[in-house]
Amino acid sequence: MPHSGAAGDPSVLLEAARDAFAANAWREAYDTFTETDSSTPLGASDLELMATAASMLGRDEEWLGILERAHYGNCDAGATLRAVRCAFWIGVWLARRGEMGRATGWFARAHRLLQHEEGENVERGYLLLPEVFRHELRETSRQPQRPLTRPPRWATGSASPTSSRSPPTSTERS
Repeated sequence: MPHSGAAGDPSVLLEAARDAFAANAWREAYDTFTETDSSTPLGASDLELMATAASMLGRDEEWLGILERAHYGNCDAGATLRAVRCAFWIGVWLARRGEMGRATGWFARAHRLLQHEEGENVERGYLLLPEVFRHELRETSRQPQRPLTRPPRWATGSASPTSSRSPPTSTERS
């Protein structure tokens, strides 16, 4: 629930939004971040928190717009790795929706930003994931798929999928 009165002070509102976020009170966090942002634009790190709260509430379109703002805010602040993370998650979200053109653009933006960063970091690993998925999809589409004629043994309760038992013999398979 948005705050008012003495709590209308942007610094008080911002602290309340952060506290609500820390308490996983997503609606209160989102509403309070929104109220704060309407009077004083949020910084990139607070926009990231607001985006997470929006996501937790299922507000996907708002999440996208807020995370884009966080990306640009991080770029402006020189927080390149945070900007890369934002771009990565935007790309993943767009790819999952089938918007491959836009997703590829965000992944390319993240790659360009990382070109200027020294050393190893987790963001480099994140950006390998779209390549892994693309490779996996390519390999899966090349291999003929054998139809499943019966459920696996673990699905029928006769063995667990993580069983340490050796593979079935030819007589067990039939």
